[in-house]
Amino acid sequence: MSKRKFRTFDDVQIEHYRKHPAELKSYLRVALEEYQKDGDEKAFLSALSVAAQVHGGFSQLSKETGLNRENL
Repeated sequence: MSKRKFRTFDDVQIEHYRKHPAELKSYLRVALEEYQKDGDEKAFLSALSVAAQVHGGFSQLSKETGLNRENL
């Protein structure tokens, strides 16, 4: 019996924002606003991780921004 591979919610978000990159800015703005309200660091960092993956991962984002991976 073969196992089915399910996509994670992050995978779905990454795929969506790659297809609709203009929406990523709003997604991050809302994530920051929510973090300022509730202090949920884990949710905010998850949103940042999704944004980084949309741009090809932290290594690629580091090259694009000129910031090292630790500062990202």
